[in-house]
Amino acid sequence: MKPWLGRWWPRWELAPSNLRTALTEAAWAASKTNNTYLSALFRRIAARCGKKRAVVAVAHSIAVSAYQMVKHNQPYRDLGPNHFDQIKPEQTTQRLVQRLHRLGYEVSLTKAQNSAFLITDTASATVEMRVFRPVGPSTYSLT
Repeated sequence: MKPWLGRWWPRWELAPSNLRTALTEAAWAASKTNNTYLSALFRRIAARCGKKRAVVAVAHSIAVSAYQMVKHNQPYRDLGPNHFDQIKPEQTTQRLVQRLHRLGYEVSLTKAQNSAFLITDTASATVEMRVFRPVGPSTYSLT
């Protein structure tokens, strides 16, 4: 491997060029979609690192997802645009309240009774992903 700015060449350079092209095109297309996990991932990374690095990160996520789908023989399940907010909802709430305080707002929060964005049992979502087995070209059975 060749040194590049004091580091080694990224693994991305070792991938076949046609695969890199296809993944980056898919990542650009996924970044333009609305209300998907990949578009949320793109926006989150692009805000910190820029659009080109975000596209490479989304392409990597697509490649990992494709590998896992083939390995476990499962269809793609989108995590949704709110996935990153649902990972640690208390920290997200605290961060947003502090941000409003810095802007000069006084904030008091009460928890909603029925929230459409909260997943109360994340273990069941993971188990649901494992129990679907393909039977035919477009049918799935619960095992």
